[in-house]
Amino acid sequence: MKLKDFVREIGMPEFKSVIGKWGSKIFFLILILFISLIAMGIANGSLEYLKEKMNDPFMQFVDVDHRWDGAVKGFPEFNKVIADQYKDDNQNKVKSVFETHVKSERFFNKNLNDAKTKEGFILDTDNDFYKSLINKDLFLTNKNSFHNNQWGVIITERFMNQLGLDLSSPYINIQKGNNTLPIPICGIVKKLRNNKEFIMSKKLYSLLYGNSEKISVLKSDTSQGVMRWFLPGVSNLSGDLISRSITKTEIYAEQSLPHSYGLMVETPDFSNDLSNIGAVRVYDYNVLDLDIEQNIGAPDTYTFLFRSPDDVLYFDSWIEEKYGIDLEESRMEAKRNFGFFEKLSKLLSAALITFSIISIIFFIINLLLSHINKNKRNLGTLKAFGLPNKHIIILYSTITLLLVTISYISAYVLSALLGQVVLDSYIAFNKISSENYLNYVVFDNRNFIKTFVQFVLLPTTIIIAILFKYLYKVTPGDLIYERK
Repeated sequence: MKLKDFVREIGMPEFKSVIGKWGSKIFFLILILFISLIAMGIANGSLEYLKEKMNDPFMQFVDVDHRWDGAVKGFPEFNKVIADQYKDDNQNKVKSVFETHVKSERFFNKNLNDAKTKEGFILDTDNDFYKSLINKDLFLTNKNSFHNNQWGVIITERFMNQLGLDLSSPYINIQKGNNTLPIPICGIVKKLRNNKEFIMSKKLYSLLYGNSEKISVLKSDTSQGVMRWFLPGVSNLSGDLISRSITKTEIYAEQSLPHSYGLMVETPDFSNDLSNIGAVRVYDYNVLDLDIEQNIGAPDTYTFLFRSPDDVLYFDSWIEEKYGIDLEESRMEAKRNFGFFEKLSKLLSAALITFSIISIIFFIINLLLSHINKNKRNLGTLKAFGLPNKHIIILYSTITLLLVTISYISAYVLSALLGQVVLDSYIAFNKISSENYLNYVVFDNRNFIKTFVQFVLLPTTIIIAILFKYLYKVTPGDLIYERK
């Protein structure tokens, strides 16, 4: 019998018989696979969320208070030398160690009465925490103008909202004693670690703490020489401004500029008030020609950047045993929980995959063997007329592959289309709190090729092996007289 005739006369009728009326058996298998893929997509999304949380710029940074007096409890003092030594001895666990300086400042938007005191970091662009903000793309602003000679700050989104600013705000005011000073907002980030609200350059710190009495000198007309304004959202001078002797300010390299788009202008006429058109009065901070203060005092903490949360937990045990220092328990517990739930999610996902594969194998084996048992005599007659065993095995192997492949592709497409809908519906139906981590999980279908191997090729291979064992060397008489 020709292959084409075999497929038409035997293959297709057998396939239709196996899948049942209206393809009911395929629909049942699609349902099994769809439920499995939905569950695994949610688990995969959860793993991605946990991975993101574990790898964010905050999870792997640990601060050790340098003011801890170990001698009080009979422990040796922990210092920078020991911190560096721990890093050198554990390079596979620790990326870097650096000093962290924290200061408090009073900021306001327009009204001094609304000023708020906040804590922030003093650092430069070589700092590993600053680099992590860049690498993790935590900036909400399109541009980040922060640099080591900058007189500005980076603020958090929360602080921005508290002061009534927005993502386009170019300047923020700072209060130091009786003086106030507008400083550029270099960028806005989602958040900073340890609930800090700003990052300040060392150069600005040098002015505020080493030379604060010079702020009034900086703001004087004599020092400035000209009056400077920043026009937000403007690229060219209007005819009216030009007629008022206002010109563009020449921008030089490393100048202190805000992140937002706008035009820096100046005028020799100090009576030219541009505030009525939304301009911000600014100053040339470099007229003081201050050197950056390199020695900014003792650090508040020694900060370790670890490679993974597990390395943090190892360090927690080590430093408590050696130096009697208890790191912040809530943060350590969070790191333990993230690690535990990551392992648990992987275990549950593996268990679900195994269960799904076993379900597919049992379902199809029972389906095929039941069909073969019903048609033993017909198969025996065909064998008696010369149909080889290998043709029967190939026939049902092909039916198995088609059945599983069609079901898998259908289930995968449905899960890709409906996965997030199912997850959102589950959250809404169960009235899950908005603070629950499930609200941050994005359905993430597993890799098509990987799941194809797991749900199609692997079960099909096992099923073919079982069919081969069942049908190999069977005789026409075995089938006709149901001896096997």
